[in-house]
Amino acid sequence: MHKVGLLSLATALPPYSVEQSVAKAKAREVFGGRKELFDRLASVFDNAGIARRHIVAPTEWYEGHHGWKERNRVYLDACDALFQEAASKAVERAGIEDLHFHDLRHEATSRIAEKLDNVLELSAVTGHKTLTMLKRYYHPRAKDLARKLG
Repeated sequence: MHKVGLLSLATALPPYSVEQSVAKAKAREVFGGRKELFDRLASVFDNAGIARRHIVAPTEWYEGHHGWKERNRVYLDACDALFQEAASKAVERAGIEDLHFHDLRHEATSRIAEKLDNVLELSAVTGHKTLTMLKRYYHPRAKDLARKLG
C-alpha cells in the first residue's frame, strides 16, 4: 500500500456556468412577485466580486417549479458526481491502483480513532451501531498500539 497524504482533491466545477449579470436577471425573474425578498438578496450578486457563476443545472431548469426536496437532490447529485470525478483523477495521478471508495471508510475510521478517547465517541462519528461492526472497520497500527502501551 502506498503512503499518501491528501492535501486537497482538485478544483471541481459544476457543468454549467452563467454570467453574473445573467444570473441576477434570472433570479429576479424566478422570484417573480416577491420583490422585497429579491431586493434583500440582490446584493449577493452585486458584491460577490465574480464574473461568472457555476451552476449544477441549465439555467432553464431554475425557471421550473421545483420543491426544496427536488432542488436539494439535484444539487447533491451534482456534488457527488464532482467529488467522484475529482477523487478519481487524484487517485489516478497518485498512481494508486485497485482502490475502492469503501476502503476509505476503513482508513477514516482508523485515523479518527486516534483522535477520540473511547469507542462510544468513535461509533457516534462513524455511525456504527454495534461494536462488532466498528471492529470490522477499525484497524489500528501496531506501532501506535505499542506506543500507547509504553
